Amino acid sequence: MLACGGLLVACGGQPQADRPAPGPSATSGTPATASPSPSPSSSDASLEGRGPVLSVEQGPYPHTVRIVDAFVSPDAPESPAPKDLTYVQLVLKVAGTPGRPLKAPHPNAYWVVRYDGCKTAQEADSQVGCGGMDDGTAYFTEEDMHSPEFGPGVPRQFGDLAADTPYWTRAWQLVPEGADLSRARLCEGGRAEDPDNCVPLGTVRRDGGQGPTAG
Repeated sequence: MLACGGLLVACGGQPQADRPAPGPSATSGTPATASPSPSPSSSDASLEGRGPVLSVEQGPYPHTVRIVDAFVSPDAPESPAPKDLTYVQLVLKVAGTPGRPLKAPHPNAYWVVRYDGCKTAQEADSQVGCGGMDDGTAYFTEEDMHSPEFGPGVPRQFGDLAADTPYWTRAWQLVPEGADLSRARLCEGGRAEDPDNCVPLGTVRRDGGQGPTAG
């Protein structure tokens, strides 16, 4: 259940243009550049995600989020990490309240990765944020994920997600290189009434051939 590489890429190492691409992989991904490539071969099970589901209740569009993959890489679409920083990146399965469509949740407004030392890192470098994820890709349906000819997806800004339809996206957040993610959690961000509404990240893969860390 892995999304490989720095961009959204198939586990064979070929880029997937702005699309999450979970699938089996024996090694960590490597940085990639954007160009077309075949669709990843992903089983339904690989898209289901792992661990508990985060229920986001704030705002007018409640939704659920489940982690499919978590990895660290300095590469993100159109936004490489600055010196001494990298990204913790999550492939996420998102769904709305049954029977109701919703506006696509923007990662910065709804989710945040919390980890030990974030506030200290933010004091040292204002580029590090502790209140919300930095950005993310568009949203893609299961059909998109399996199709070799996918469209642009649903925009994360002002896009509409259909009722009773799961979507997949990738979101990222700047962290210091070497940040301790062993107890990192994905939490409801923004003005969440419960600041401890969180789920563990679980295993966080390290880009560049380094071993994973368990959260």
